[in-house]
Amino acid sequence: MRELGPVRVLTNAENTGASPVLDTNGRSKLTMIVVATNVSSGATVALEGSPDGTNWYTIGSINVTASGTSYLSKNEAHPMIRANITSRTDGKYTVYLYAGRG
Repeated sequence: MRELGPVRVLTNAENTGASPVLDTNGRSKLTMIVVATNVSSGATVALEGSPDGTNWYTIGSINVTASGTSYLSKNEAHPMIRANITSRTDGKYTVYLYAGRG
């Protein structure tokens, strides 16, 4: 089974809300990369998982407080994942998701 991504799911996002869904196809090494620009206060970006694309839960999150690149990596299997900007004060956020072999 090959790696999936990284796939850009949000580009220069300036609002709260969820990204499109990425089907992991059973891959168990998950990574979320957040590239933030124009940040003075920041945002919280959650990596969320779902068994069915309807019911979502938080796998982990990144609190962004400055411009730059941050990442979160988990060795867990979740059928579907997405990024979700759950709170935002300022800045623009480009988010990539990756699902690879564990």
